[in-house]
Amino acid sequence: MTRLNNNYISFSSINSNSEVFAAKIVYSIWGTQLLINTDIGNVLLETKLIGKHNLENILQIVCFSMYSRFPISYIQNSVESIENFPERAEKIDFGQAFNLIIDLVDTPENITTLIGSVYESCHVRVLLVAGGSGRLDAEENENFVKLLLGAPKKFFITVNEPKWHNANTIMEEVINGLPSSFVLSHSGSVHDWIHDLKKVPLWFEYWFYKYQDDLDCYIIHDRHLALKLSIAMASKDDVVLITGREKSILTSKSTKTNSIIPTYSNDRDECYKILKRISYLYDIPIKTKSLPWSI
Repeated sequence: MTRLNNNYISFSSINSNSEVFAAKIVYSIWGTQLLINTDIGNVLLETKLIGKHNLENILQIVCFSMYSRFPISYIQNSVESIENFPERAEKIDFGQAFNLIIDLVDTPENITTLIGSVYESCHVRVLLVAGGSGRLDAEENENFVKLLLGAPKKFFITVNEPKWHNANTIMEEVINGLPSSFVLSHSGSVHDWIHDLKKVPLWFEYWFYKYQDDLDCYIIHDRHLALKLSIAMASKDDVVLITGREKSILTSKSTKTNSIIPTYSNDRDECYKILKRISYLYDIPIKTKSLPWSI
């Protein structure tokens, strides 16, 4: 950024000689506390933003504020008043004991960066809900799951935003990216346990979920179901990260009229509905932290 005398202002969380230096940092899944030393005074900030990337953003804000000659009290009040950045590591708070984050990020590289930022700051591995690119691109969709598998604590692979393409076809491309060690881990299974649940008999549903739960990776075509399962399986102080879908119009074909019907989907609204209903699970003795659920 810009310095008053030498045309730049340096900031750091490591170098104490910087003009803006984060002398003390306290992370949690609910927010970040900072003691920032500056040439014009020290400032104590408490923000609801989490992640190492947001720490750097805050330090840059302080740099710009110093250049603009804003008073420290104004800087403090402004940063602490930030609740969320819509659909950018946006927190959904319904009083639950874990943190729920929605982000538009949809590439495996950026998702991995976001997961790493949360882990570096909060030291927790996230429960990730993510899908393919939304495009019929076999190589891109296969690489999607190859790059992300193993990064989260639990990985819910689902439909992202298929636009005009068939969601099942995109899911097949994503599934083809699973390594052979994953696919062959239950090679003696009587029925297929990776593809659509609807294709297996009712009695095999237990094993369908059990095999996927053993690997902490779940292939769920129904995105709404993936959201419900990830939220229900979250424990206290976990972080659930939902990626890739913005407020958008999805399309599907009507089997009767063969016409395109627009359907509206918004992960934020869906999550609030799920959190409202999922609270009833805490009042009954159902174990939801692994699949299949049990009493």
